[in-house]
Amino acid sequence: NKIMMAIQEVMQCEDSDKSCCRSSMASLSTFELVDRLQVMRDQENNTYVLEDYLREKQPEEDKPQDSCTDIDEHCRMKMCQWSFQVAEFCHFKKETINIAMSYLDRFVSSDHPRARLAFKNRKDYQLAAMTTLYIAVKLFEPAVIDLVFMSDLSRSCYLQEDFSKMEFDVLNALKWNLHGPTSFNFISYFLALLPQSMPKRDFVFDTLLDYAVFQSELAISEYTLALQLPSTIAVSAILNAMQCIKSEHFSRSERRAFVIDIQKLAEIDLQQSCFKETKNILSSCFETLSNVEMKVFASKVNNFMDTSSLSTYNQSKTRSCSEHESSPICISSEGSLPINPKVDMDLGISKGAA
Repeated sequence: NKIMMAIQEVMQCEDSDKSCCRSSMASLSTFELVDRLQVMRDQENNTYVLEDYLREKQPEEDKPQDSCTDIDEHCRMKMCQWSFQVAEFCHFKKETINIAMSYLDRFVSSDHPRARLAFKNRKDYQLAAMTTLYIAVKLFEPAVIDLVFMSDLSRSCYLQEDFSKMEFDVLNALKWNLHGPTSFNFISYFLALLPQSMPKRDFVFDTLLDYAVFQSELAISEYTLALQLPSTIAVSAILNAMQCIKSEHFSRSERRAFVIDIQKLAEIDLQQSCFKETKNILSSCFETLSNVEMKVFASKVNNFMDTSSLSTYNQSKTRSCSEHESSPICISSEGSLPINPKVDMDLGISKGAA
């Protein structure tokens, strides 16, 4: 029950947020939906494409890694976990972390001189990860943060000018392309393609949104999934989520029509092996966290989260937020962010490491 409640806490979106998402998508015509999807697909395949930099940039003579300073998938995962910690304490959206990690991956995969240094030096990589989070928060969060905050967050491992210089290098390496499509974006647009005639469309939309978004959040820390296109992750997450809805709510004919529209209007070939691979990885990530298959979990949640327990759950969340209003991890009324001393990165480097 504790595991179920923990996962449900991550998955549970506010009804107002879902309603807002549905209404904003409903306001778009089919032509507008298709046009935006085509633009997003073009962006992910060109401007925002990512290479397998951990494989491509590692010279053959350096394999296996013989230096403790070289970055690897573990380093990326540690920085992603740290970013999620900061997001939780500062109430940032998970999508902001997705964007920050995308900046980091694209930066390290670039041919910028500073990126090559970050690839070979964990301390510089750590600074790059913190800086990309800083950039993403400035662009996509209402909270106000500054370089003083970032330096304090690093426990003075990095000075304000370190972040300033790294920010300049990251922006130049990314050529100021900072608004690429995310899997979260694609999920919303794909769900807008659900048949309008469905009797229980809102219920299906909300349920698919919950499970698909949750899987996309799990994907952020997986380097293998970072190499997949955001649209691939979105479609795979939705296909997995479809098994969580009973056929009485989402009939086979409705499912078929929905999938056909995704393939046709977004020009996606679901026969490509990447979709099966991504679906399996997402399912595995979900099962690792919940200890049960997604379909089984959904069945248990439907029985567990009845009206009364959901009401109690929401009240407990409200109480929890109220209890922490005066804690050092809450955002102050002025909009600045306090420092949480428990947040650590632990990439195996010392403060004075070069």
